Amino acid sequence: MNGKLIILEGGEGAGKSTAIKLLKPILPPDTVFTREPGGTPEAERLREILKHDDLNPLTQLLGFFAARADHYSKVIGPALMAGRHVVSDRLDGSTYAYQVWAGSSGELHAEFFRLRRLVCEPPPDFYVYLDVDPEVGLRRSRVAGNQDRIERMDPEFHRQVREGYHLFMERFARRRGVTIDANRSPNEVEDEVIQVIRPVLAQ
Repeated sequence: MNGKLIILEGGEGAGKSTAIKLLKPILPPDTVFTREPGGTPEAERLREILKHDDLNPLTQLLGFFAARADHYSKVIGPALMAGRHVVSDRLDGSTYAYQVWAGSSGELHAEFFRLRRLVCEPPPDFYVYLDVDPEVGLRRSRVAGNQDRIERMDPEFHRQVREGYHLFMERFARRRGVTIDANRSPNEVEDEVIQVIRPVLAQ
């Protein structure tokens, strides 16, 4: 029996990383926790370029899917085939929200789905989208420090990112995902994340 692929999505300061830390002790010990872009040495090198260099939208889209293809072939696919669950901090929902919707005003929509069909096999079983107001999330990010190129984008960009996430969840992940209000306290958000993930793994 294959494992389940569960994705935590959300804008800057949504609390994904904190939620994942709390999931680790309650999920099976062989669960693979990973992130995007990244997850392999090669994809981590691409991560540094994608997060810090000024690239045009198409180059960014291709770069994210190049990192994702390596991630899938070396980490995600083998783990699922071995019956291990995989929990990833970001995947294709982030690419749609950031690079397609906010980065290209939707112009790369068709290219995104062609690459998604090619790379994301098997597709995620479940998405958990932590929905945070951009002003709240960016304020949290500033407190944490170490902002990258994307976190320094203007507020309008981040509002478009949130809109892109809403479209992705409504149109493409509605039947296998849930949106959680991440403007609340961390404890409330993390409790709900745990509540929605447990039954997915039990299926």
